Amino acid sequence: MAVTGYTQQAYAQFVQQGGTFTFQVEAEDIDEVNGDKFEQYPSISPYLQSGFELPPSSVVIDDPKAYAQAMLHGVMWTRLIVYVYSRGGKIVYHKIGPGSYQAVATI
Repeated sequence: MAVTGYTQQAYAQFVQQGGTFTFQVEAEDIDEVNGDKFEQYPSISPYLQSGFELPPSSVVIDDPKAYAQAMLHGVMWTRLIVYVYSRGGKIVYHKIGPGSYQAVATI
């Protein structure tokens, strides 16, 4: 898991106050099951450079038990995704190199 390009202070401020949080992530962290195969999906491939979104399943956001499990037992990356989307935010990914993405989370 390679979530980089941020400071702990910036992360803590984002969690407390919302706003925008920018970081870098590897393709295999975006899709842990299929790796970078999502880059070939027709709904994503045209937007690799301009930006695309991959929201989580609504079950994780809408089911209090699933939400609690993700927040209690998930790694930082999982908790960040759940946190952002449960507050009506979004994460937009932009390809910056082979297998590497800049991600901008906004709440």
